[in-house]
Amino acid sequence: KAQKKMASSQGRKTFAELASRLGRLRNFEKSGRAAMKAVDASTCGRICGALGWPQRRLRTVHVAGSKGKGTVAALVGAALSGAGVKVGVLSSPHLERVTERVRLGQEDGSLAEIGEADLANAVDLAIDEVERHEIDGATWFDTLIAASLYAVASQGCDVAVVECGLGGRRDSTHVLESPACVLTSVE
Repeated sequence: KAQKKMASSQGRKTFAELASRLGRLRNFEKSGRAAMKAVDASTCGRICGALGWPQRRLRTVHVAGSKGKGTVAALVGAALSGAGVKVGVLSSPHLERVTERVRLGQEDGSLAEIGEADLANAVDLAIDEVERHEIDGATWFDTLIAASLYAVASQGCDVAVVECGLGGRRDSTHVLESPACVLTSVE
């Protein structure tokens, strides 16, 4: 059901159009760490469930730690892509565009940002599911992680390399059941 809606809305949304819907979700990236005590990975899990469990259609590599997560995730993603594996890399934060957070492996082994319409449509669908299922406490990051996993799975990727966010053991990315985890330095 979710796949059909995504396919029918290709090219329909941009992040500028989604700004007010996204703005209604709590964004802990703009809050202090103390506010993150309310974070709970089960919320992202409920969103993923409403989207048909996209993370279960992917093999995943979960990258956690204090420093170097983004670099390690990019290197693992590029190595897998260079070996011919269809891969998506999820990282945070972004500098200029939300699409920087989701990159897809290319035939030459490089990583390129996902198309804005592809990610925006997945976010739009995820917000629809949050509202339809009345998922209380859904944050901007919960919704974006679930939507990103959905978008990567919809692109036909075999593997997702996912950088852990700021939430530690309660982080939204803990919806993953990763056979491979990488721990960078921890401070």
